[in-house]
Amino acid sequence: MLQKKILSVLWLFSTLYLQAQFSNIQRDRVDVIHYAFYIHIHKDSDSIHAKAELQVRALQPVDNFFLNFKNKNNTGKGMHITSVKIDGKTFAAYKHQNDILVFNKKCQANDTVQVEISYTGIPEDGLYIGNSMYGEKTYFGDNWPNRAQYWLPVIDHPSDKALVDFYIRAPEKWAVIASGTLQKKQIQQGEIFYHYKTQVPLATKVMVFGAANFKVKQLDTVSGIPVSSWIYKASPDAAFEDYRPAVEIIRYYSGLIGKFPYGKLANVQSKTRFGGMENAGNIFYYEKSANGKHQVEALVAHEVAHQWFGNAVSEKEWRDIWLSEGFATYLTDLFLEHKYG
Repeated sequence: MLQKKILSVLWLFSTLYLQAQFSNIQRDRVDVIHYAFYIHIHKDSDSIHAKAELQVRALQPVDNFFLNFKNKNNTGKGMHITSVKIDGKTFAAYKHQNDILVFNKKCQANDTVQVEISYTGIPEDGLYIGNSMYGEKTYFGDNWPNRAQYWLPVIDHPSDKALVDFYIRAPEKWAVIASGTLQKKQIQQGEIFYHYKTQVPLATKVMVFGAANFKVKQLDTVSGIPVSSWIYKASPDAAFEDYRPAVEIIRYYSGLIGKFPYGKLANVQSKTRFGGMENAGNIFYYEKSANGKHQVEALVAHEVAHQWFGNAVSEKEWRDIWLSEGFATYLTDLFLEHKYG
Protein backbone atom coordinates (compact mmCIF):
# COMPACT_ATOMS: atom_id res chain seq x y z
CA MET A 1 0.00 0.00 0.00
CA LEU A 2 1.11 3.58 -0.71
CA GLN A 3 0.69 4.46 2.97
CA LYS A 4 3.22 1.82 3.99
CA LYS A 5 5.63 2.84 1.22
CA ILE A 6 5.54 6.46 2.42
CA LEU A 7 6.10 5.35 6.00
CA SER A 8 9.00 3.19 4.83
CA VAL A 9 10.68 6.19 3.16
CA LEU A 10 10.17 8.34 6.25
CA TRP A 11 11.54 5.52 8.38
CA LEU A 12 14.61 5.27 6.15
CA PHE A 13 15.46 8.95 6.59
CA SER A 14 14.77 8.91 10.31
CA THR A 15 17.11 5.97 10.86
CA LEU A 16 19.96 7.83 9.18
CA TYR A 17 19.82 10.24 12.14
CA LEU A 18 18.82 7.77 14.82
CA GLN A 19 20.93 4.80 13.77
CA ALA A 20 22.44 4.28 17.20
CA GLN A 21 19.02 4.08 18.80
CA PHE A 22 17.61 1.64 16.27
CA SER A 23 20.67 -0.54 15.70
CA ASN A 24 20.99 -3.89 17.43
CA ILE A 25 24.02 -3.03 19.52
CA GLN A 26 23.86 -6.49 21.10
CA ARG A 27 24.25 -8.30 17.76
CA ASP A 28 27.71 -9.60 18.67
CA ARG A 29 26.93 -10.06 22.38
CA VAL A 30 23.72 -12.08 22.79
CA ASP A 31 21.15 -13.85 20.64
CA VAL A 32 17.57 -14.75 21.54
CA ILE A 33 17.01 -18.31 20.33
CA HIS A 34 13.41 -18.83 21.41
CA TYR A 35 10.43 -16.88 22.76
CA ALA A 36 7.33 -18.31 24.43
CA PHE A 37 4.52 -15.85 25.18
CA TYR A 38 1.65 -16.79 27.50
CA ILE A 39 -1.04 -14.14 27.20
CA HIS A 40 -4.43 -14.00 28.91
CA ILE A 41 -6.90 -11.59 27.29
CA HIS A 42 -10.36 -10.49 28.41
CA LYS A 43 -13.47 -9.12 26.74
CA ASP A 44 -14.19 -6.73 29.65
CA SER A 45 -10.69 -5.29 30.18
CA ASP A 46 -7.90 -3.78 28.10
CA SER A 47 -5.24 -5.11 30.46
CA ILE A 48 -3.26 -8.20 29.53
CA HIS A 49 -1.73 -10.67 31.98
CA ALA A 50 1.30 -12.27 30.43
CA LYS A 51 4.45 -14.31 30.91
CA ALA A 52 7.40 -14.36 28.52
CA GLU A 53 9.95 -17.16 28.52
CA LEU A 54 13.16 -16.52 26.58
CA GLN A 55 16.16 -18.65 25.75
CA VAL A 56 19.12 -16.29 25.41
CA ARG A 57 22.60 -17.35 24.28
CA ALA A 58 25.73 -15.34 24.98
CA LEU A 59 27.93 -14.93 21.91
CA GLN A 60 30.88 -13.67 23.96
CA PRO A 61 31.59 -13.05 27.67
CA VAL A 62 29.14 -10.40 28.94
CA ASP A 63 28.40 -8.73 32.27
CA ASN A 64 24.79 -7.96 31.35
CA PHE A 65 22.25 -8.02 28.55
CA PHE A 66 19.01 -6.18 27.94
CA LEU A 67 15.62 -6.30 26.24
CA ASN A 68 13.43 -3.62 24.72
CA PHE A 69 10.30 -3.32 26.88
CA LYS A 70 8.14 -0.26 27.41
CA ASN A 71 7.66 1.04 30.94
CA LYS A 72 4.34 2.24 32.30
CA ASN A 73 3.95 5.92 31.35
CA ASN A 74 2.21 8.86 32.99
CA THR A 75 -1.11 7.91 31.37
CA GLY A 76 -1.06 4.54 33.12
CA LYS A 77 -0.36 2.59 29.94
CA GLY A 78 2.68 0.35 29.59
CA MET A 79 3.98 -2.82 31.17
CA HIS A 80 4.52 -3.53 34.86
CA ILE A 81 6.79 -6.46 35.75
CA THR A 82 5.56 -8.62 38.62
CA SER A 83 8.39 -11.17 38.74
CA VAL A 84 11.60 -12.25 37.01
CA LYS A 85 13.30 -15.62 37.10
CA ILE A 86 16.55 -16.75 35.53
CA ASP A 87 17.19 -20.46 35.16
CA GLY A 88 14.14 -21.12 37.32
CA LYS A 89 15.21 -18.98 40.29
CA THR A 90 13.85 -15.60 41.35
CA PHE A 91 16.18 -12.91 40.02
CA ALA A 92 16.36 -9.45 41.56
CA ALA A 93 19.39 -8.00 39.74
CA TYR A 94 17.42 -6.31 36.99
CA LYS A 95 16.31 -2.78 36.18
CA HIS A 96 13.31 -1.72 34.12
CA GLN A 97 13.56 1.93 33.23
CA ASN A 98 13.67 4.15 30.15
CA ASP A 99 11.93 1.36 28.21
CA ILE A 100 14.88 -1.00 28.67
CA LEU A 101 14.94 -4.15 30.81
CA VAL A 102 18.54 -4.79 31.93
CA PHE A 103 19.72 -8.04 33.52
CA ASN A 104 22.98 -7.83 35.49
CA LYS A 105 23.94 -11.40 34.74
CA LYS A 106 27.46 -12.54 33.85
CA CYS A 107 27.67 -15.11 31.07
CA GLN A 108 30.50 -16.82 29.27
CA ALA A 109 30.54 -17.36 25.53
CA ASN A 110 27.94 -19.98 24.48
CA ASP A 111 26.19 -19.93 27.88
CA THR A 112 22.43 -20.25 27.49
CA VAL A 113 20.17 -18.50 29.99
CA GLN A 114 16.46 -19.20 30.57
CA VAL A 115 14.64 -15.95 31.37
CA GLU A 116 11.05 -15.78 32.64
CA ILE A 117 9.24 -12.43 32.95
CA SER A 118 5.71 -12.12 34.33
CA TYR A 119 3.97 -8.81 33.71
CA THR A 120 0.68 -7.00 33.27
CA GLY A 121 -0.58 -3.76 31.81
CA ILE A 122 -2.41 -1.96 29.02
CA PRO A 123 -0.22 -1.60 25.90
CA GLU A 124 0.22 1.96 24.68
CA ASP A 125 0.86 0.65 21.16
CA GLY A 126 1.87 -2.50 19.28
CA LEU A 127 -1.14 -4.53 20.45
CA TYR A 128 -4.38 -2.88 19.38
CA ILE A 129 -7.14 -3.54 21.91
CA GLY A 130 -10.48 -2.04 21.02
CA ASN A 131 -13.66 -2.46 19.02
CA SER A 132 -14.04 -3.59 15.45
CA MET A 133 -16.01 -1.65 12.85
CA TYR A 134 -19.01 -3.63 14.11
CA GLY A 135 -18.48 -2.63 17.73
CA GLU A 136 -17.08 -5.96 18.97
CA LYS A 137 -13.92 -6.30 21.09
CA THR A 138 -10.75 -7.34 19.24
CA TYR A 139 -7.02 -7.81 19.90
CA PHE A 140 -4.47 -7.43 17.09
CA GLY A 141 -0.69 -7.35 17.25
CA ASP A 142 0.76 -4.66 14.97
CA ASN A 143 4.50 -4.78 15.62
CA TRP A 144 6.05 -3.23 12.50
CA PRO A 145 8.55 -1.70 12.51
CA ASN A 146 9.78 -1.89 16.13
CA ARG A 147 6.57 -1.77 18.19
CA ALA A 148 6.63 -5.31 19.62
CA GLN A 149 8.38 -3.86 22.68
CA TYR A 150 5.18 -2.07 23.69
CA TRP A 151 3.71 -5.41 24.80
CA LEU A 152 6.48 -8.03 24.54
CA PRO A 153 9.97 -8.10 26.15
CA VAL A 154 12.19 -8.66 23.10
CA ILE A 155 15.26 -7.64 21.17
CA ASP A 156 13.16 -5.54 18.82
CA HIS A 157 15.29 -5.62 15.71
CA PRO A 158 15.04 -7.61 12.46
CA SER A 159 18.61 -8.92 12.77
CA ASP A 160 17.70 -10.98 15.86
CA LYS A 161 15.31 -13.71 14.69
CA ALA A 162 14.00 -16.43 16.98
CA LEU A 163 11.55 -19.29 17.15
CA VAL A 164 8.31 -18.37 18.92
CA ASP A 165 5.38 -20.06 20.63
CA PHE A 166 2.14 -18.22 21.41
CA TYR A 167 -0.09 -19.55 24.20
CA ILE A 168 -3.26 -17.46 24.18
CA ARG A 169 -6.22 -17.75 26.55
CA ALA A 170 -9.28 -15.86 25.28
CA PRO A 171 -13.06 -15.64 25.73
CA GLU A 172 -14.69 -18.90 24.65
CA LYS A 173 -16.57 -17.62 21.59
CA TRP A 174 -13.51 -15.96 20.07
CA ALA A 175 -11.09 -17.40 17.55
CA VAL A 176 -7.33 -16.77 17.75
CA ILE A 177 -4.82 -16.67 14.90
CA ALA A 178 -1.07 -16.38 15.47
CA SER A 179 2.30 -16.84 13.82
CA GLY A 180 3.14 -20.51 13.50
CA THR A 181 0.93 -23.56 13.08
CA LEU A 182 -1.82 -24.57 15.48
CA GLN A 183 -0.65 -27.15 18.01
CA LYS A 184 -3.57 -27.22 20.42
CA LYS A 185 -7.04 -25.76 20.83
CA GLN A 186 -9.33 -26.57 23.74
CA ILE A 187 -12.04 -25.16 25.98
CA GLN A 188 -10.96 -24.64 29.58
CA GLN A 189 -13.33 -23.30 32.26
CA GLY A 190 -15.36 -21.12 29.92
CA GLU A 191 -12.35 -19.85 27.97
CA ILE A 192 -10.61 -21.08 24.85
CA PHE A 193 -6.91 -21.91 24.79
CA TYR A 194 -4.73 -21.80 21.66
CA HIS A 195 -1.11 -22.81 21.15
CA TYR A 196 0.71 -21.81 17.96
CA LYS A 197 4.32 -22.80 17.25
CA THR A 198 6.75 -21.65 14.54
CA GLN A 199 9.14 -23.99 12.78
CA VAL A 200 11.49 -21.27 11.53
CA PRO A 201 12.88 -18.17 13.29
CA LEU A 202 11.03 -14.87 12.89
CA ALA A 203 11.88 -11.22 13.37
CA THR A 204 9.82 -9.58 16.12
CA LYS A 205 8.23 -7.22 13.58
CA VAL A 206 6.17 -10.12 12.12
CA MET A 207 5.43 -12.35 15.17
CA VAL A 208 1.87 -11.54 16.32
CA PHE A 209 -1.52 -12.89 17.28
CA GLY A 210 -5.06 -11.68 16.61
CA ALA A 211 -8.24 -12.51 18.51
CA ALA A 212 -11.82 -11.64 17.64
CA ASN A 213 -15.26 -13.07 16.99
CA PHE A 214 -14.10 -14.56 13.67
CA LYS A 215 -15.58 -16.91 11.13
CA VAL A 216 -13.07 -18.89 9.08
CA LYS A 217 -13.07 -20.40 5.60
CA GLN A 218 -10.41 -22.68 4.14
CA LEU A 219 -9.85 -21.43 0.60
CA ASP A 220 -7.50 -24.11 -0.74
CA THR A 221 -4.22 -25.92 -0.19
CA VAL A 222 -1.17 -25.07 -2.30
CA SER A 223 1.71 -27.57 -2.18
CA GLY A 224 0.61 -28.62 1.30
CA ILE A 225 0.13 -25.04 2.56
CA PRO A 226 -3.43 -24.36 3.78
CA VAL A 227 -4.73 -20.94 2.72
CA SER A 228 -7.64 -19.45 4.67
CA SER A 229 -9.76 -16.32 5.15
CA TRP A 230 -10.57 -15.00 8.63
CA ILE A 231 -13.28 -12.35 8.74
CA TYR A 232 -15.51 -10.89 11.44
CA LYS A 233 -18.71 -12.85 12.02
CA ALA A 234 -20.67 -9.69 11.25
CA SER A 235 -19.01 -9.34 7.82
CA PRO A 236 -20.88 -10.68 4.76
CA ASP A 237 -19.87 -14.19 3.69
CA ALA A 238 -18.93 -12.77 0.29
CA ALA A 239 -16.00 -11.07 2.03
CA PHE A 240 -14.24 -14.43 2.35
CA GLU A 241 -13.56 -14.19 -1.38
CA ASP A 242 -11.73 -10.87 -1.13
CA TYR A 243 -8.67 -12.83 0.03
CA ARG A 244 -9.02 -15.75 -2.42
CA PRO A 245 -6.39 -14.25 -4.80
CA ALA A 246 -3.81 -15.42 -2.23
CA VAL A 247 -4.21 -18.98 -3.56
CA GLU A 248 -3.20 -18.09 -7.10
CA ILE A 249 -0.53 -15.69 -5.86
CA ILE A 250 1.17 -18.30 -3.66
CA ARG A 251 1.11 -20.76 -6.55
CA TYR A 252 2.75 -18.21 -8.87
CA TYR A 253 5.39 -16.99 -6.40
CA SER A 254 6.26 -20.55 -5.33
CA GLY A 255 7.07 -21.39 -8.94
CA LEU A 256 9.00 -18.17 -9.42
CA ILE A 257 10.93 -17.97 -6.13
CA GLY A 258 10.70 -21.22 -4.18
CA LYS A 259 8.66 -23.00 -1.54
CA PHE A 260 6.36 -20.90 0.64
CA PRO A 261 8.38 -20.38 3.84
CA TYR A 262 5.69 -21.01 6.49
CA GLY A 263 3.26 -23.76 7.41
CA LYS A 264 0.08 -21.81 6.61
CA LEU A 265 -1.25 -18.57 5.20
CA ALA A 266 -4.20 -16.99 6.99
CA ASN A 267 -5.60 -13.78 5.48
CA VAL A 268 -7.18 -11.81 8.30
CA GLN A 269 -9.61 -8.89 8.48
CA SER A 270 -8.14 -6.81 11.27
CA LYS A 271 -7.30 -3.50 12.85
CA THR A 272 -3.88 -2.29 11.66
CA ARG A 273 -2.43 1.14 11.05
CA PHE A 274 -1.38 -0.07 7.59
CA GLY A 275 -3.36 -1.16 4.55
CA GLY A 276 -1.87 -4.59 5.07
CA MET A 277 0.75 -6.04 7.41
CA GLU A 278 2.80 -9.03 6.30
CA ASN A 279 2.93 -10.91 9.62
CA ALA A 280 4.56 -14.29 9.04
CA GLY A 281 1.97 -16.85 7.97
CA ASN A 282 -0.96 -14.60 8.91
CA ILE A 283 -1.39 -11.37 6.99
CA PHE A 284 -3.50 -8.68 8.67
CA TYR A 285 -5.52 -6.45 6.29
CA TYR A 286 -7.40 -3.25 7.09
CA GLU A 287 -10.99 -3.84 8.21
CA LYS A 288 -12.80 -2.48 5.16
CA SER A 289 -10.77 -4.66 2.79
CA ALA A 290 -13.24 -7.48 3.50
CA ASN A 291 -16.36 -6.14 1.77
CA GLY A 292 -17.13 -8.66 -0.98
CA LYS A 293 -16.10 -6.25 -3.74
CA HIS A 294 -12.77 -7.92 -4.70
CA GLN A 295 -10.76 -4.69 -4.58
CA VAL A 296 -7.54 -5.80 -2.87
CA GLU A 297 -5.83 -8.24 -5.26
CA ALA A 298 -2.73 -6.05 -5.65
CA LEU A 299 -2.53 -5.54 -1.87
CA VAL A 300 -2.76 -9.29 -1.29
CA ALA A 301 0.01 -9.87 -3.86
CA HIS A 302 2.23 -7.30 -2.12
CA GLU A 303 1.78 -8.77 1.36
CA VAL A 304 2.19 -12.37 0.17
CA ALA A 305 5.46 -11.37 -1.56
CA HIS A 306 6.70 -10.14 1.82
CA GLN A 307 6.48 -13.68 3.17
CA TRP A 308 9.65 -14.35 1.17
CA PHE A 309 11.21 -10.86 1.16
CA GLY A 310 11.02 -9.11 4.53
CA ASN A 311 10.01 -12.17 6.52
CA ALA A 312 12.02 -15.22 5.41
CA VAL A 313 14.81 -12.91 4.21
CA SER A 314 15.03 -9.93 6.58
CA GLU A 315 16.96 -6.67 6.79
CA LYS A 316 20.17 -6.56 8.78
CA GLU A 317 19.53 -2.89 9.57
CA TRP A 318 16.42 -0.72 9.39
CA ARG A 319 18.08 1.45 6.76
CA ASP A 320 17.79 -1.57 4.42
CA ILE A 321 13.98 -1.67 4.64
CA TRP A 322 13.78 -0.51 1.02
CA LEU A 323 14.92 -4.00 -0.01
CA SER A 324 11.80 -5.62 1.47
CA GLU A 325 9.44 -3.02 0.07
CA GLY A 326 11.23 -2.95 -3.28
CA PHE A 327 10.99 -6.71 -3.83
CA ALA A 328 7.35 -6.80 -2.70
CA THR A 329 6.43 -3.97 -5.08
CA TYR A 330 8.32 -5.53 -8.00
CA LEU A 331 6.82 -9.00 -7.41
CA THR A 332 3.34 -7.50 -7.26
CA ASP A 333 3.86 -6.07 -10.72
CA LEU A 334 5.20 -9.41 -11.97
CA PHE A 335 2.09 -11.19 -10.73
CA LEU A 336 -0.28 -8.65 -12.26
CA GLU A 337 1.61 -8.85 -15.56
CA HIS A 338 1.47 -12.67 -15.39
CA LYS A 339 -2.29 -12.61 -14.84
CA TYR A 340 -3.42 -9.70 -17.00
CA GLY A 341 -0.63 -9.17 -19.51
